[in-house]
Amino acid sequence: MVRRWFAAHPGVIDWTITICYLLGSALMLVVGATVDVRTGMRVPFPLVVIFHVLSTAVISYFLVNRRKMHFVGFVVVAAICFLQPGNSAQIVADSTAMFFLLYAVPVYGSVRLGWIAFAVGAVLNTVNSYLWRFIEDSVALEVASTGSSIVFMLIIVLIGINIGNRRRYVEALVDRADMLERDRDQLARIAVAEERERIAREMHDIVAHSLSVMIALSEGASRSVERAPAKASDAMQRSAETGRTALSEMRRLLGVLKGQSAEAQVDFAPQPGVGHLPNLIENFRQAGLELKTQTTGQPPGDSGFGLAVYRIVQEALTNALRYAGIGAKVDVVINYAPNLTTITVRDYGRVASGSRSMDNLGSGNGLVGLAERARTFGGEVRAGAHPEGGWIVIATLPMSGVT
Repeated sequence: MVRRWFAAHPGVIDWTITICYLLGSALMLVVGATVDVRTGMRVPFPLVVIFHVLSTAVISYFLVNRRKMHFVGFVVVAAICFLQPGNSAQIVADSTAMFFLLYAVPVYGSVRLGWIAFAVGAVLNTVNSYLWRFIEDSVALEVASTGSSIVFMLIIVLIGINIGNRRRYVEALVDRADMLERDRDQLARIAVAEERERIAREMHDIVAHSLSVMIALSEGASRSVERAPAKASDAMQRSAETGRTALSEMRRLLGVLKGQSAEAQVDFAPQPGVGHLPNLIENFRQAGLELKTQTTGQPPGDSGFGLAVYRIVQEALTNALRYAGIGAKVDVVINYAPNLTTITVRDYGRVASGSRSMDNLGSGNGLVGLAERARTFGGEVRAGAHPEGGWIVIATLPMSGVT
């Protein structure tokens, strides 16, 4: 718990180290007075104080910012230790600060930078040792002190490299976990968007088909209610059944949006497929289209593929009823080949007695939805005016990847 607290408040550690250094520096100034222990030379007290204040301020600044300015701070503090003019006791405090900065280089920088800092410290320490060799006679003492200082710096660098590598490894793991979490969230959002788009296509197909059939049946019933009451009653009954089926499918789709379980959704209505095409064709016949159908080959058992075939036929017939009108002739040809399924729906144009009440019901999204369904299976949908009159829709669905 303590380690987590310090990790969350790194500035506390930096300021604690800096305050300890300031207290130690003041103590070393008092202990060392104005006499250099190594040379015995007396340095003017004002010069000692000025250098002490300036060096202490600089070192304190780098200690507080050792996580950001570790390498520069180490080089500057090492140079200050090398140029220490008169108070050998002060070197104890400055060297301690230098060791903290040397430790920070491989931890917050890099391994390569840590070895460079060690080399800089070793060179400055060695040069400092040989410089004082010509001033005093205790050469052995200086060499021993230099060797121990270099070994101590090496130990600090190795510890810093170990901790720095562990720190970078943990940061890499955290970054990777964050990246994976972001990717997961993005994939989830994409999946939600795709599901909503699929549901929107389903809703369009359900509403457009059902309303078109119900309008056609209602118009036919209104025209025949007086001369053929039984036929009008049957048409209204089929219109009601179409409405109930549409409501059931819409409840199922809304259940998906609300996050209901698959078991709850099954109670509402199953997904239509190629097995429901005969009922679909019959509904459009009852709505007033003169339909001729031709099916060859064996359809695959894949439910998604069957749904795509059903929706393509449904949308094409809905458009034929909407634009060609009641009484229009329509041919539906479905060919299930081993490698390719072809769906062709052609109407022969508006008949003289065709209904015009549904001319403006189109939203333009139907063919777009058909193209999206076909692209799901690597296929395509082509639609346009037939040279001999009327309108034709041709959908091709490759069978690759379909079971």
